[in-house]
Order: sequence, then structure tokens, then C-alpha cells
Amino acid sequence: MSQQVINVGSTANDNNGDTLRGSWIKANANFDEIYAALPMVAPSTWVPTLIDSGGGRTFNFTVNTARRTAVGFVETFTVDLTINSVSGSATGNLRLSLPDAATYDAAVSIWLDNATAQAKTSVIGKIVGGTSYCELSHYETGDITSLASQLQATSRILVSGVYFKA
Repeated sequence: MSQQVINVGSTANDNNGDTLRGSWIKANANFDEIYAALPMVAPSTWVPTLIDSGGGRTFNFTVNTARRTAVGFVETFTVDLTINSVSGSATGNLRLSLPDAATYDAAVSIWLDNATAQAKTSVIGKIVGGTSYCELSHYETGDITSLASQLQATSRILVSGVYFKA
């Protein structure tokens, strides 16, 4: 259906426009079309993974929350993890899986508690375009390195982001 334009007449009260009832019928039809075109999607859950891309370190964690919402090509997500145990030595980038593949690079917001170097570490994250993961890093003394070495048992990490999905 194309937009239904309400005829308001040429001048006020000239009786050449749509009736009040007819105007609201058109308005309702226009809104029905808009609402039908916009998917009203409730947040859903997914099961994220957290890996050291080099395979040297493994994480046992509890997913406190993993919610996502997709409207068209835009995906939003929030993940809240508590690390239960860590084994091995970090050898690669810390990667958190995403619900869908990202079309472009994007930044994510991170909150981290109880890391090994909490007081002197800034945490940063980047969704890697063309993949289904974001890389979580820390920035310290001018260098960006994997956050994998900073997580320990009882660390808690929250990651939120918005990206365009493929």
C-alpha cells in the first residue's frame, strides 16, 4: 500500500476535505503499514563462548545474562559472565562470540571486575567485521594486549554493543 494522504481541503471548513472518520481510517492504515514493516522483536538469549584464540588458556564461566535483539540489520547484545576457573597461559586474543556475524568493525563497551591488574588496566573491545566475535583487550603503558591474561577465577565481565549484521 502506498501512503494514504489525508485531504484537508483548500481552506479551513470548506467541506472539500476528508471526513473526520475517513481521515482517521487513513491514519490508522498508514500506522498499520509502518508497524507491519518494523519487526517488534523481544530480546532473546544465546549461548556465548569465550576463548583464547591461541588455545593456550581455557575459561570455565557462568553466563549470568546473554541477551540480544535484532531489528533489521542492527543487532544489540549484552553479556554478563562470571569466570569460575582459568587454566593454562594466554597465547592469543580473548574472543567473545556474537549472536550473528558482523558486517563491519565496531566498538563495544566493557565493564570488568576482579581482574589481575585491575587498578592499572583500561579494557577495550572491538567487534571484528566479517566475523562472529569481538576481541577483548587491555591497554596498559601504551600497548594493547589480549585481556585473556587478566581474567582469573571470580572475575566478572559485562560486554555490550551494537553492530550491523550480515
